[in-house]
Amino acid sequence: MMLHWMSSIKKQGELSKYYVIAANEFVNKHFFNEYIQRHPKLIWYMLCVASPNSGVQFHQWIPHLNHKIGELKVAATKKEVAEYFKKISNANDKVINETSVEFVQLQNLRYRLAKLFPSMKLCDIEYLSTIVNEQDINDYEKENGNY
Repeated sequence: MMLHWMSSIKKQGELSKYYVIAANEFVNKHFFNEYIQRHPKLIWYMLCVASPNSGVQFHQWIPHLNHKIGELKVAATKKEVAEYFKKISNANDKVINETSVEFVQLQNLRYRLAKLFPSMKLCDIEYLSTIVNEQDINDYEKENGNY
């Protein structure tokens, strides 16, 4: 949670990019090491090192998208995804709309695959979604008598 919070600041531009890169470089690469996990003060120091000493910054919390969408338990809706992107981005409404539509299409394809293959791991479903499309799934359903 601290890493998630540390990597984001309210300002846009080069400084916000720096925070993401620094949080990854100084903290994320080593954060889950079992020896480092035993030393909370060391973790705090790692988080402090990620700061460029450029004054006090407001670190905004970036909310997560509904976890059920990420786990493919419910289908994504354009409204919910657009609201999420508005919280985390300063992009204009047209870009947010386009991004939301693409995200919903991909996520709903993954959701459909998860329903067809419930024993498949999420990483396998994500990979499968890169090589099949809606028509392939429809053909598969027809071949199996589900239409």
